[in-house]
Amino acid sequence: MTVMTEVAPVDSAPTMTEGVDLIAAFTAAAAARHAAEVEVVRTLGRLARAGVIEDLEALPIDVYLAVHQHFTSAERNMLLDAADMLVDMPATTVLWARGVLSGSQVRGMLTRLRRYGRGLREELDGMIAASEEVIGLADPDRFTSMVDEAILDLRSPESVADEEDRTAEQAYLAGRAGDADTVELHGEYDPPTGAMVLNAIDARAAIDTQRMGDRRPDGRTMTRAQRRARALAGICSDSLDGGGVENRNGRERARPLMVVHVQADQVTESVAGHLEVPVPSFLPTVAARTLEALAADAEVRDVAAFGRPPTATDHSWSPGS
Repeated sequence: MTVMTEVAPVDSAPTMTEGVDLIAAFTAAAAARHAAEVEVVRTLGRLARAGVIEDLEALPIDVYLAVHQHFTSAERNMLLDAADMLVDMPATTVLWARGVLSGSQVRGMLTRLRRYGRGLREELDGMIAASEEVIGLADPDRFTSMVDEAILDLRSPESVADEEDRTAEQAYLAGRAGDADTVELHGEYDPPTGAMVLNAIDARAAIDTQRMGDRRPDGRTMTRAQRRARALAGICSDSLDGGGVENRNGRERARPLMVVHVQADQVTESVAGHLEVPVPSFLPTVAARTLEALAADAEVRDVAAFGRPPTATDHSWSPGS
């Protein structure tokens, strides 16, 4: 039997009475979804431990969830992690089933617990069960902060220090050509360094907004990300202009450096008394716009040499004076 539900047009605003009914309907649907989510995780945990899906369907459980239930990779990983880890956290599971904790709170907590073992999960579950603050918690984000604080308390100082060192060593900033003649920047820092970088960019963004406003060329308001992009470009521009910091030569200007190899045996003197230097064919092609920028802002250093400049595998060439 097919049940047809009449849907009101989008442009018709509900009345106050209809709004009360909508709130009640939404609350009932959310409660049903919550109960179903808890039951899905509980049942999936029992299925995983029993191993019946592999025997009956001849498929690994994650493949079964993808093929028959159409769960995405992220959904499958989260469900399987929840089913596996909540076995060690009965008190947390009860609070989730009772509605004290939402599915979003539980998923956020499990994401933080993936890298740690059963012992820490069991200790954290005991702390949650003994905490009266969790029972009366009204702010979901506060629960996330409590979990992070508890994990730090339960971990040894040595493991925390080791993780911070590893995170700092993994910091990177990469750039690549994007679509439509753009450059994409991707980076990752440890929390202290990342905070320092963002604080500096946000401080510059505030100054730029006061000086130049926050409007794009089309008149629309710039987003926070766009203000940060402009601020980062401004910081880099100031750095290349010197920024009041002396370089190793004592000059207050750190411009881009373009090195030009000059083959001394090919330098000739013109009738006007100027030295003419042929442009070697191995120099890269430079766009006119880039050349104009280099002429104004770059330092060009000539390296006079006898013979040809070295290649990547040729180390016999040496500069002359």
